[in-house]
Order: sequence, then structure tokens, then C-alpha cells
Amino acid sequence: MTNSTTEPPPEKQKEDIKRVINTALKEGDTWYIIPYKWWQQWKEYVRYDEDDTSNAPNSSQRPGPINNSDLLESDKLRTELMEGSDYYLLPSPAWVYLMNRYGGGPEIPRKVIRVGMSHQMQVEVYLMKIYVYKRQNNLPLNERIDLEISRSATVKYLRHCVCEKLWMPPHKTRLWGEIDEKMRLLNGDDTLEDARLIDENRVVIDLMFNEHFLDQPPTFDATVTTTLPYTFPTREDAQDDYSYTKTVTTYSSNGAGSSSSGNGTSHAYSTRNNSYMNSSNGGGYSSYNSYGSSIQKGVIGLNNLGNTCFMNSALQCLSNTAALTQYFLAEKYKNEINRDNPLGMQGKIAEHYGELIKRMWDGKSGCVSPTDFKWVLGKFAPQFSGYRQHDSQELLAFLLDGLHEDLNRVINKPYVESKESDGRPDQIVAAESWDNHLRRNQSIIVDIFMGQLKSTLVCPDCNKVSVTFDPFMYLGLPLPLVQERRIEVVVANVTTGEVPVKYGVKVAKKAKLSDLRTAVSEVSGIPAKDLIMTDVCFNRIYSFLEDSKGVSLIRDTDLTVAYYGGDFEEGNYVIQVLQRKPERSSYSSYTNYSLMGLPFVLNIPKTTTNLAVYKMVWKMVARLTDMKNQTDGDHPMDGNDQPTEYPFSLRRVARSGTSCDICGYVGRCQGCAVPFDDELFVPTKDATLSVDWHPIAAGTTVFDDRHQKEVELHPSAKEEHEIAAGVTIKDCLELFLTKEKLGPDDAWYCPECKDFKQATKQLDLWKLPSVLVVHLKRFQYSRWSRDKLDTFVEFPMKELNLTPYVKTPQSIPPIYDLFAISNHSGGLGGGHYTAYAKNFIDDKWYSFNDSSANEVGDRSVASSAAYVLFYQKRGQEVVPQTPSPNSASPTPAPASTSNGTSSHTTTTTSESDSN
Repeated sequence: MTNSTTEPPPEKQKEDIKRVINTALKEGDTWYIIPYKWWQQWKEYVRYDEDDTSNAPNSSQRPGPINNSDLLESDKLRTELMEGSDYYLLPSPAWVYLMNRYGGGPEIPRKVIRVGMSHQMQVEVYLMKIYVYKRQNNLPLNERIDLEISRSATVKYLRHCVCEKLWMPPHKTRLWGEIDEKMRLLNGDDTLEDARLIDENRVVIDLMFNEHFLDQPPTFDATVTTTLPYTFPTREDAQDDYSYTKTVTTYSSNGAGSSSSGNGTSHAYSTRNNSYMNSSNGGGYSSYNSYGSSIQKGVIGLNNLGNTCFMNSALQCLSNTAALTQYFLAEKYKNEINRDNPLGMQGKIAEHYGELIKRMWDGKSGCVSPTDFKWVLGKFAPQFSGYRQHDSQELLAFLLDGLHEDLNRVINKPYVESKESDGRPDQIVAAESWDNHLRRNQSIIVDIFMGQLKSTLVCPDCNKVSVTFDPFMYLGLPLPLVQERRIEVVVANVTTGEVPVKYGVKVAKKAKLSDLRTAVSEVSGIPAKDLIMTDVCFNRIYSFLEDSKGVSLIRDTDLTVAYYGGDFEEGNYVIQVLQRKPERSSYSSYTNYSLMGLPFVLNIPKTTTNLAVYKMVWKMVARLTDMKNQTDGDHPMDGNDQPTEYPFSLRRVARSGTSCDICGYVGRCQGCAVPFDDELFVPTKDATLSVDWHPIAAGTTVFDDRHQKEVELHPSAKEEHEIAAGVTIKDCLELFLTKEKLGPDDAWYCPECKDFKQATKQLDLWKLPSVLVVHLKRFQYSRWSRDKLDTFVEFPMKELNLTPYVKTPQSIPPIYDLFAISNHSGGLGGGHYTAYAKNFIDDKWYSFNDSSANEVGDRSVASSAAYVLFYQKRGQEVVPQTPSPNSASPTPAPASTSNGTSSHTTTTTSESDSN
């Protein structure tokens, strides 16, 4: 790391990084992953988002080294990390610049690849996991390779790598892929993405027998496989030197089994989501639920293909939209596919969605994998390719857009031009605008989801009034701002080892961490000066929270722990203590240690011996074992009642807990042991110890892992998240319809002033759809912060009457009943999506959580997790007309036509985008 005397000042670092940070993605370039928290700390230090003219003093401290170890587990990137929440991506020049000045590591490089039909550039953060089985003659599939490989690699390259490892001649082999629960031959020239392979896909390599391949596709009836786990390099980095260790895995008839490595230890094994159970039954899914009863059509789970809960939630809501699903089940869509629409997806989205709906409503299985649909979605919308978490509402918006354009009945779109109202009556202007919209857009989506808004703009200088009528497909309703925030804090005593207590406190959203400390003190009765506030992440203390910082640094998903107890006198050692358990690898004799449980801190006087430190630690962790009656002078007994040392060893480790604080990675040391003697304890530079539980202790004999999760809940933590008094869906609607002044970035061009003006804008509901989709805008973003509102919004299950909010009489009263909800629980950048939906056949409510589907009472569906609501208008059954697909002029929409909009179905278009 560069000497601090030569390090550029913060303002120069800010300037240098801004010069390279917006580097365009280029295929083959390398980008680097760093912790998002470190990036935020550095931005505060250099005032990255502040005006360059600011002269206010900078109280932010210089961040330490870039510590990527929190992002890794067993030398691999942790699963389900979220960009912009857990990690940040840097182009190579920025990474090199920061590493030269701050140091750190280990580096986590990732390549840029092309994805989707548009060949969009994307940093491939996670490689694909592929399970490759070997088939020879009619023998069982007796060998398997678990690998990680780029989705940009070709099938031919995959086959070459597998053949090299299995000593098979490539010209006598071929590859089969399990795609959408069917075995299909793979084309060697396709990339893995083009071949429709997804994460954790099963592939079979077929070897010729007597110079011929077997006629029948392979089946997964194998009883024994040999697993060879390793990661393949990219084609550019391919080398001949691979090493691996075999592990025998035995599968039982239900898809589960056990694997045993060379040391004879048995490990449980099961395939994810039980998606490969009993392959003889339609891909492994029973037509009966866990209670043995037959399955109701439409009540079906969707396998999570890797962070696809957002997609599953959206699909379940659309699946239970009666008119849309009946349209697809009746196969009416086949006569309306518009393959020539330049704004469409060649009919592929409609076709794959239709096939998925058939499988979801055939009543033959309890769960299906939306593999084909996910593949075609990623091809036409690269933002949804890969396995990152996304937003269910964004997926809904794209899917409805895509279905509309794929099924647009208008073949030759005429050029239309929207006209100003120029004082004409609203009824005339609205009808003209709607007719113009229908001249270019007619589909089942328009019939069901589309409506119309009136938008009024007034110039603040010349008072010019502009009135337009625009289609909409969903209403994005803002939530009233809540000025307070509820934060949960776990309070742990560092001397007694008693069960930690979780408190829930409320502070102002812009409060300082000192205010949070005071609030915890008031509810717990512990003096504020005795509380040490920390941010715990991945079972280790990530940082000690400074009073001067804002509570905005604490994310909803963070674990905040306040430690107290003992006199933290100046001169004493304050030591972080982590807990680790042994994990012997199935393909190596080397023992790894993984972090577990809640870390704690010790206040150790300088006169303390090593043996005394062991006793202090034992006092803290004894409750985690079944030997709680031991005295300080007693040592635990092993299974043979023989005297032994404590059921753990203490080791000196780096703050990350993954390496030694003395010898680093030399010899793969994971921590030099603290001697069990009367010598004075001397900490190392990182002041961190690990409690390494012995194998027998980490098992059921001594150690009880359930106690790790024990946290006593204070009454304040049992309270529900704040329910803002009187916050209803109608309050959100009124806020949406409130007159507002446009911001500088949204200024309107006034045709009279010939300039951009911050006009006032007023929205009104004009025409409402058959199905009204309401998006509660819980995620808020600004230049400086991101936030999620967990405000509970009251919404009626029945009789949502919108008559007072509609500016024109409706042919059918706008009274709606709820039938589906897309839920989001958790914080920004992650969390989990589920759905509630009312089955239109049996009229019962069901909960959909990826692969599970269970009946629930209607009272349980309302929660602060509600994110997108689906309402059906009473008395409005959409029976879509099916005009000739070659007609250039639209058939009049039924009187019940709804109001929906897509991002590209506007009333004003240019001739260049019409066909």
C-alpha cells in the first residue's frame, strides 16, 4: 500500500475515480467485486456525492483495506449477494487505483460477456453450475461432474472439458441437456445460454457403444454416482492441469442420498427444491399434495431457478387473472400472434407464456420449473438473464408489454399525432386520444389491463394549460412518508454469557447513531455510555458504529448488536471473538472452518493469562452446550467421561475469521492456537480470536446449535412494524392525484414560452380497466439514499369503490375486488418475493412461495409486505374480440375496455417505428 505521505488527498481521489468509474462494458474486459459497505465508506471519505464547492469540514475517517473475505465462503463468492447492497463492481482501472492506495483483497475478478438477443454487455458475477453425468451403453449414470462455467462458453467447449476429465474421446460423445423436464440433444455450436441451460442444470454425456449411440434419451434412474467437483476456466484461460478428488454419492429412490468421502464420514444430500425427485413421474412432480389429496388446477408451485422468486411471484398473480388465463388455455393467442411487430418478441414471449400457463393449470403436478420461460425472458430482456434478484413489478411491466406487442392485432400501425386540447371539451379530447391509441394497439392486454389518465400541465409564467390523455397499464401509487424508522438492536452482555435480548426502537429517519444508542439505553435501562454499537455481518463484527454517523447507514437487513458489561478501561484489550465449526470437504482431506453464531467482544486486562482467557470465553459460550452446570474450575468431559480440555480451541485469526492473523495464508493456516497455559495473553494486530468448536462438540453430543439462535424478545421487539394511522390505499391514491410542481430534471417544454418550465402537474383518473393493477411504491431512491417503506397500507379485500376519483361517468361502476398480491419481505437489494392469489375455480385464497402452494384464510393476506395489488372490476367479464390479424384498422374495443399502459405504447409516435 502506498505510503500515506504520497497518497492523493480525498478530493483528488474523487476526481481520479470519477474519471474512470463510468467505463463502458466491453466483452472480455475484467471488472472487480468489492464490498458495498467499503465503497460507501470511501464515498463518504472523499465526499463523492457532494458539491465540489462545499467547504464544510469532513469528519469521515479514511477507510481501511478493501476486505473481500466477507463476500467469500470456502474461497467462492457467497450465493445470493446483491449488487448495490452487498457488493459493488469496479472497472479494472478503478480497482487498481484503489488497491494501490488502500490494499486489501483477495481480488474477485469477473469477465464481461454478451447476453440476450440484443447481445447486451453484462458482468458475469456468478458462473453457471452444471451437473454432468456419464452414460455408457445401458449402464446406470455412474459418474457425475459438478462444475462452474461461463454461460458464454459453447456446448462444444463444455464437452471438451468433460471429455478431458473423464478420459473420453470427444468425437465419440454427445451431450444431452435436461431442459423443461425433457432430455434434449445439445448443439455443439450453441452457447450454454443459447442451449437453454440454466443454473444447476443436469447434462448427460453420451459415449458411443459399438460405434453407435443409443437410440433412447438418457433417464435419471441411476443409483450410484461418482462426483468430481471443480471449476472450469474460461476458454481463454483453459489449462491442462486439473486436480480433483472423487466422492461417492448414493441416491435413494426419492432423490435424496448420502455421500461419503475417504474418511468414511457420511453427509446428507438432497437436490434443490426436490425438483429432481422420481423422474419417472412427469419430471418428478406428484399429482397429489403432501396430504395425498388431488391438486386443484392452478394451485401449483414454481421452482426457484436461482433468485427467481420475483418472477414466480409475478407469474402467480397473472396466472390467477381469470380472463387472461382463460384466453391462453383456450389457445386463442395462437391466432393472434404478431411475428412481424418490430416492438414485439417474434411471438416467443406469448408462446412460452402460453405453454407455461397450460402446465400450471393441467392439474397433473404440484410444482413445475419455468425453465423455458426464464430462458426466453433472458433472451429478449437481458436485464432478467442470469440469476440476480430483480423487482416483481418491473418484470410484470415488461411481461405485459411483451405479451401486448406479441399479440397486437394491428399489423400495419398507422402514424398518429396527438393534439393539444386547445380548449376543446375533455370528452372529445379523451375519445380522440383513446381512438388514436387503439389505431396502433389492440390486444388481450389492452382489453383487460389498459386505462386512461388525464394529465394537466400549467406553465408558472404564462399560465399556458396543456391537457393530454394517456394510457396506463398500472397505477404506481406513492406512500405517505413516515418520518420515523424502527430499528431492531440485539443487546448482549460481554461478561455473563446470558441470552442476548432483542429490542425494537424508533428513531427519526435522519437521526445520528448517538440517538440510536440513547433510544436503546432508554428501553433497556443500560447506560448509553456502556453500550458499544456494532454492525454484525456474516457472523463477524463488520464495523464499530460511530456516534457521528447517521442511522441511514444501517440497512433493514443488517444485524445491529450493542455490547455491554465490564469496565472498558483505557489500556485493556478489546477483543472480537468469532465462532467457527469444522467442515471437512468431501473432496479433500483438509478441514475448513466456517463462521457461525453471534460474535462477541471481551474486555481483557493486560495481566490476564491464556488460561484465564479460555475461562472467560467458556463463561460466554457454556450456554451453547448441554454442559451448563460446569463450574469455572471444571473441564467438560467427552463421551467416555475422560477429563479433557474445553470443547473448543482458541485461535488468533484475522478480522475476517478466515485466515491466521500471524502467518496469513502460509501453509493454509486458519489461525495459530492460543496456548492453554499460564503465560500472559498477548493479542495480535487484528485483536480477533476464534472459538473453534471441536468436531465432537459441534455435533449433537455436546454442542446444541439451536442455542445459537436463541434471542430473548423484549416486548418492544414483538410489536409489528409501524402502522401509520389512517394510511389506506385511498390515501395513497389521493397523494398520487395531488397537484405537484415538476422538478428541474422533469421540466416541461412550454410551447408559448419556448423554454423548459417547472410546471404544475395534475393527474386524474379518466377510464378504468377491467383488471386494475396497483403498484405500492415502497422503494424510494434519491441521489444520496435508498430506502424501503414498510408502512402497512390498508386495502379492502372487497368493494374498492373508486367512483369519487374518476372524472367521467363509467359504463360500469368502478367497484373492485382483490384477487392477487405480489409481496416483498426484507430490505433493499434483496429480500424475498411471494404471492397470495384467489383461485377463480374454487374461489379460495392460496399462498405461493416458490415451489410451495398452500390454502390460506383471506384474513391472512393483508400485510406490510404487500407490494403489487390486483383488483377485478365487478360485473365486467372481458370477452376479447378476435378481428382478422391482417386488418390495419382497429376493431372497436368493448365498452368494458380497461386502462393500461406500457412504456412504449404512447399516443405520439414517429413513422420510423411503425411498420
